[in-house]
Amino acid sequence: MCRLTSSRSCARVRRLDANSGGAVGVRGTRVVFLASLALTAACVDPGRVTMPAPFTRDASPLPRLGRAVQSLAELRQWRERWRDARIVRYRVVQEVSCFCSRGGVRVLEVSDTVVSRAWDRATGREVRPDGLDKTVGQLLDYAVSVVEAGGYVAAAFDPWYGYPLDIYIDPLISWADDEVMYRLSTLTPS
Repeated sequence: MCRLTSSRSCARVRRLDANSGGAVGVRGTRVVFLASLALTAACVDPGRVTMPAPFTRDASPLPRLGRAVQSLAELRQWRERWRDARIVRYRVVQEVSCFCSRGGVRVLEVSDTVVSRAWDRATGREVRPDGLDKTVGQLLDYAVSVVEAGGYVAAAFDPWYGYPLDIYIDPLISWADDEVMYRLSTLTPS
């Protein structure tokens, strides 16, 4: 379903792009292309994406990195909030972005302080947990240790449980390509 006023608007934009035929100058062609791209992208309904059972896609938009957390005290407060929630068994969708051999989105099942199972979200197949699959506690401990060692952390947190929704970690500010970004969503205690 198109998020514009009607699906005819999307069709009109596609026709305009198809019928422009290069008659418009280079600048005009770019404008038509960008407008077409933006409006066509708005026609995608993210709620209709389906995942293999038992996982479903959270139709709400993923959170965005809010502001930089540079205070070690603030990171420790969020870590304490997570610990106070006493959630020891849960499932969470975890997306990893980094300059590494594996990125992507996985569904993790956590028991106590370890990732006990993991599934590739794209295929729904169970995969072996690796070093990038981290529990919430491990992520928060890592973030605190990075800031203690002089690194940089920026994060947005869930206000109720204190787990990071988005967390950007740069352990060595002067080095390139050592950064990692985690995005967590759909945390479900079990």
